[in-house]
Amino acid sequence: MRSPAPTGSAYLLDSHVLLWWWFDPSRLSTAVHALLVDSSSEQAHGLRAGAYSQPHRDPFDRVLAAQAELERLVLLTADPQLT
Repeated sequence: MRSPAPTGSAYLLDSHVLLWWWFDPSRLSTAVHALLVDSSSEQAHGLRAGAYSQPHRDPFDRVLAAQAELERLVLLTADPQLT
């Protein structure tokens, strides 16, 4: 596994990294584990998006809605399912 990018960078997890983090964190480097622990707001967005009761076909829209809700942002959209 490569060294993590500098602080402030965005990260995208491959599914095996997520599974290791959940079920076998010893497989992750100390630096990667620290990055994942520090990314709690992104995790909160994903958890909130998955918890919405109303169906929406676009999972990215669900994440946008969750981020807007949790960060107290105004979501500008023409999508009637998000207004």
